Amino acid sequence: MRPKSPSARSLPLVCVLLITLVIPGSHAATAAAGPAPLFTYLPAGFVSSVKTTTQVDGYLADLDTFGVNQGLLNLPAFNPKTGKRSLSKNARAMIALWVARTAAFNTTHANPIAITAVFNGRLDKGLNLDDVAMRANMVVSIKAVVALGVTGVQLDLEPYPTTSGLPSLLDEIRTSLTTSGLTASLSIVAPSVTTTWSPAFLQSVSTRVDEVDPTYYDSTLTTVASYEAWVAASLAYYSTNTASTARIVPVIPSYRKNRWHTPAVENVTTATAALTTALAANSRVDGAGLWWWWGFFYGEAGKYDPAADQTTWQSTTRGLNYN
Repeated sequence: MRPKSPSARSLPLVCVLLITLVIPGSHAATAAAGPAPLFTYLPAGFVSSVKTTTQVDGYLADLDTFGVNQGLLNLPAFNPKTGKRSLSKNARAMIALWVARTAAFNTTHANPIAITAVFNGRLDKGLNLDDVAMRANMVVSIKAVVALGVTGVQLDLEPYPTTSGLPSLLDEIRTSLTTSGLTASLSIVAPSVTTTWSPAFLQSVSTRVDEVDPTYYDSTLTTVASYEAWVAASLAYYSTNTASTARIVPVIPSYRKNRWHTPAVENVTTATAALTTALAANSRVDGAGLWWWWGFFYGEAGKYDPAADQTTWQSTTRGLNYN
């Protein structure tokens, strides 16, 4: 989710792409159903290194404590030259363990948790969505992970695609899963800067997914007022131009300072205030996502104090009157 280049972190902010598709059937029904999505990005080590059943059960309990109903597992990036992506034996085993333990957790808890696989890719390194063969390789990789039992697919692609290759990829993912008898959800984290995707392009993308997730961090903004106004204005744009069948779920920050991000300006408290303002203005806000669990829950191993973020999340963010 986090941009990896300085140019991607400054305004105009070039964020990353997050994508969620529900198959079979119309995604319109899914967009309106169920509790508000509250998700977070989990540390890469939760998949890349071996964890025990007891550890995964503990991680799920931690998510449940904060009302998080969707855990996002980061997978290795697509090969930018081919679009292929292979998983290690350990990664496959860990995905299977997460799927199994989540299923067991959900049988004994009132608030179920979903597991989404995050697929990363760098367009500026050569990944080309206009290449039919490359897209086909990406679809094969996605289908292989869905076959392991994850309930969601997320594409994390940057810089943001702006060509017809993106809608084509979304159609091909949907068709491949449907014809294979597989079910998964496909969500898109979209650019928070409203000049990146035109109204027409945003409509084209959002009609093909169940969720668009603008990312509100690494803005370089230096005052709380400007940050909150930026978030509210962006959400107004998304509310006007996103297909009614797709949920809009903003991603808000909880992590330590860098040269693009000032935690005193961008944090769960200020972001929640902006979401409250947006909702009061009748913008569509269907839930909230956290970037990221390493900061919000683990405090980045002592490098960040998430106490205020946690307090606001528990007292206010979770309980907003989401659409």
